[in-house]
Amino acid sequence: MIRRMFAGGLTPAGFVDFFNYIMPLENAKKRYFLKGSSGSGKSTFIKKIAAELEAAMVDIDFFHCANDASGLDGMAVKDFGLCIFDATMPHAHDPELPVGIDEMIDFAQFLDEQKIGKHIDEIKMLLDAKKMLSKTAHKFLTAAGNIVAAESAAYEAALIMPRIQKLTQDCRSIFEKTDSGLMGTNRKLFLNAITPDGIVNFADKVLGEYKVYGFSTEMGAGIDAILTGLKNAANACGINTESFYSFLEPTKAECLLLPKEGLAFASAGGRYGCMGKADEVIDLGRCFDANKLQNAASDMLRSGKMIDNLLDAAMASMKESKAVHSRIEEIYISAMDFDKVDELTYRVIGEVLLMVLS
Repeated sequence: MIRRMFAGGLTPAGFVDFFNYIMPLENAKKRYFLKGSSGSGKSTFIKKIAAELEAAMVDIDFFHCANDASGLDGMAVKDFGLCIFDATMPHAHDPELPVGIDEMIDFAQFLDEQKIGKHIDEIKMLLDAKKMLSKTAHKFLTAAGNIVAAESAAYEAALIMPRIQKLTQDCRSIFEKTDSGLMGTNRKLFLNAITPDGIVNFADKVLGEYKVYGFSTEMGAGIDAILTGLKNAANACGINTESFYSFLEPTKAECLLLPKEGLAFASAGGRYGCMGKADEVIDLGRCFDANKLQNAASDMLRSGKMIDNLLDAAMASMKESKAVHSRIEEIYISAMDFDKVDELTYRVIGEVLLMVLS
């Protein structure tokens, strides 16, 4: 099974990084932390190793780059405690248990210092331009997020919470089992992200493996409360879960997976929500106060257009930033010794195949 998702991305709160959840130390047997510049071959390195694991029919989670969804920031093989990920900014991470489990690979060792030296001034200029464009994109996204948050708050205020709690309790019966005495864990990730080429959503690619209960509601109101309740109940009886968050409201879950049980609970539809398939749809209409709901919906059409315009402006700035980034990559590519990168790749391929096939 191949699953595709994001471990981080640009949000109204800035870059939100869930890379710690790719493979937590307690589950890890081998983790590769990749360091190095743009264009040094980190994404290609991950893709080549992943191709060998795919050929070996191994289940893989791919973590795409929100700045270029065609590229990879990482991959994980949960069944074998294996992961490889780009540990550079804006998702910089360092090994926690060097040698024993964690290995850091610095691609800068394959750079020709003299070739890079000729472009230092240009690189500085490009990095400054990229930083300014990223700040502009973030400002537009923050503005969109503020509108979404205000609308969400209005709809949340219209909820009848005892009915939400009752619905959560009813949904618990779908998976509830005898307490194992162990506490389950929860993994945080994203199914969607805003990218230079539009909003990319991997919900269908992930949810296709599960029976999905979809919640139909207004602006996602009530979803986070229900999913949080279900997550807590599942973890309490020893079930491991995965929570997926919204790039527009990164503190709110929009999808909950119970992988071993083959179940998922998710927002059904919505303008920017999960948008994956649903086997059964649960309408939250009865969980709203009708009068409060009408008031909350009065300005929805106008604000919806404003959100779309702000997201378009954010993506335009991200596209410009990506073009600048591409020039930085060109410079570093011209200074890389890719023969040595290939030697490293073959060495790691041998290590990971030995690990998963032995």
